[in-house]
Amino acid sequence: MGRTERLFSLVGLLRKSKRMQFDEMRERLQVSPATLKRDLKYLRETLGTPVHYDAFDRTYRVSDPSSQPHHEIPSVWFSEAELYSLHLAQQLLKEIDPQEQLAPNLKSVVHRIETLLAPSGRANALVSRIKFHLPGKHGVDATGFTAVTTALARRHQLSIRYFTSSRPALASCLVSPQRLIFLQEWHLDAWCHDVQAMRRFKLHELESAVCMDEAAVEVSVQDLDDV
Repeated sequence: MGRTERLFSLVGLLRKSKRMQFDEMRERLQVSPATLKRDLKYLRETLGTPVHYDAFDRTYRVSDPSSQPHHEIPSVWFSEAELYSLHLAQQLLKEIDPQEQLAPNLKSVVHRIETLLAPSGRANALVSRIKFHLPGKHGVDATGFTAVTTALARRHQLSIRYFTSSRPALASCLVSPQRLIFLQEWHLDAWCHDVQAMRRFKLHELESAVCMDEAAVEVSVQDLDDV
């Protein structure tokens, strides 16, 4: 039995039996005590599996997913090539989102991927040989980006103050954000309440952005594609 199959079997045993003693698991899996200890540690520390030990009755168990503040994707296993692809996708996302506002909790996932790839010693070497470069990209203020993504997710209106290349004076307006779009740099497609029409704003030109309490006006996908 290979390690991947053994780990899957171990989690399956704990799920089915609810509680199991160490020797019982070892006999069912037909492994040495040292191997079982390594597997339990790997499940906890590398894969993040909620395996707990009860010192009172000397049993192991896997917590009920419904009682955890996170979600589980059961029976999902990745090949080394798939892990490399995920790692490179994260590097691309980091290039277009350096403040990590779109996926602030991705660091823990990336850390697990790097840990899984560590034995091969090729993860960092591969990343160092692939460079993502977006010429002309402007930096976006992290606070403003957060306000925009928050309003977009909550479907709330957004109050913005901004500069434009054609009009250097500071302007302000109330908008209903519809979508973020990356075209060499970040843009916001939004319904402008002042002119009653769709407008596209460059995020690096925003001086400030405040998420409001009022619900955003919804625009059809067809109208968005016509912007």
